[in-house]
Amino acid sequence: MQAAIRSLQGQVFGVVAPIVACRAARPGNNSHRPSQARRSSAVPRATGTERLAVTAFASVMAAAASNGGSVASSDRLLIVGPGVLGSYLGKLWMDEKGAGTVVGQTNSTTNHAKLQALGIAPRTKDAAAGGGTFPNVLFAAPPSGSADYVGEIKAALELWDGTGTFVFTSSAGLYTVEDGSACDESAPVAKPGDSERTDKLLAAEAAVIAAGGCVVRLVGLYHGHRGAHTFFLRQGEVARWAGYTVNLIHYEDAASLCLAALSGRGAPAGQPYRGRTFLGCDGSPVTFEDMMAATVATGAFEGSYKFTGQEGPGKGKRMSNAATRQQLQWEPKYASYVQFMQQTKAQDWYAQQELAVAGMPHA
Repeated sequence: MQAAIRSLQGQVFGVVAPIVACRAARPGNNSHRPSQARRSSAVPRATGTERLAVTAFASVMAAAASNGGSVASSDRLLIVGPGVLGSYLGKLWMDEKGAGTVVGQTNSTTNHAKLQALGIAPRTKDAAAGGGTFPNVLFAAPPSGSADYVGEIKAALELWDGTGTFVFTSSAGLYTVEDGSACDESAPVAKPGDSERTDKLLAAEAAVIAAGGCVVRLVGLYHGHRGAHTFFLRQGEVARWAGYTVNLIHYEDAASLCLAALSGRGAPAGQPYRGRTFLGCDGSPVTFEDMMAATVATGAFEGSYKFTGQEGPGKGKRMSNAATRQQLQWEPKYASYVQFMQQTKAQDWYAQQELAVAGMPHA
């Protein structure tokens, strides 16, 4: 696939050239925007995209040198909805399979430059026709992005050739436990008719499983500067009970879990997974109060919070995913939200790549 490599080279140069020209033309930049988090001075914001574009180009050249510019057809991955989660999964996939192996499909061209800077070849949904099929597909677009979510998933299934794995990122919100007790892969889920939101997810999951794809139900996603913690700091006064128990997983860990499913890690005889449902969580439930206390203790954030809600019948759930971990031979990089904040002070891959991923959707 020398053409694919040359195409990606051109895309990367297309990102680098205008940035460099722009920087050369301007004497300085006095603009700024308010931020909830204090950024590290060791990571100059003005050069983030340039570093990513150069890194992507270096990856392309390294791949070309190591495999003669070819990409194995079985290594190709399509990411439908390459947002915050999908962009990092694309990086992980290329780390294993090489440059030129990932295509990111979006509804518009808004984030194409950011995807190109990460080494992901972007295309719009409208350009999918005639583009062929892929052995591996990740559907990570959120329900909010479509009036016909199930229809979007079925369209993505048509782009899967059935030889590798199809993974759909769903929500652990389907589990109905709300009394503060334990909850794992075997817990009861919502029934059709319970709510419009759960009906949409149940129908989406059913379409994927019927086609032989796999489902990964994810709990609350976060990274250093995105998640419930920053939302609460923006609100200031939060009408929720401080003792409510939530379950979280870092975006990097959610991506690595999806990668394990896509790669067939732990599957018998190396065969791809078919019709399986996995659960993604760090296994360390935390109350709202403890989550926010760990956030503020980093010293990396500005703002304050105050929980004003009262305890009620809904106390959350305490999620674990031992079956998923054993099957996929997976463990999270960040064992808990509190540990993440204590050890990293909110600095992670996303903080280093801010210019490339800022403004991307959650999925």
